[in-house]
Amino acid sequence: MSKYPNTFLVNKEEAITNVFHSEAQLLNWWLASVLQQQNSVLVMGVNAPLFDQCLQATNDNFHLLPIVSADDLDNQHVQDIINGKSKLSSLVVTDHDVQTAIEKQMTRDLEITVMPAAEVRA
Repeated sequence: MSKYPNTFLVNKEEAITNVFHSEAQLLNWWLASVLQQQNSVLVMGVNAPLFDQCLQATNDNFHLLPIVSADDLDNQHVQDIINGKSKLSSLVVTDHDVQTAIEKQMTRDLEITVMPAAEVRA
């Protein structure tokens, strides 16, 4: 028995148009049918389970903006961004120390936005 209950997508007439048997199926549909069809930006941590899948889905209409914390500085995705091996050229960092650490390693221009964690801003 599946732990994920089936999720149904219905149209305006309430007819079932899609049945999703897993979160991954739902995400794949959402990426292909919604995000990639309109101008969208998804902000997501580099260690999120679906980061790789979302990164592969990026195109002219759909952009991924990774969130990087001090714990993520050795992450392969972060290193690829810093070294110009990734198509991503913008990221969000959790504090100025992370920004400084990335700027010291940068081999290309990156757009870095500092957005402290919610408990820091409160």
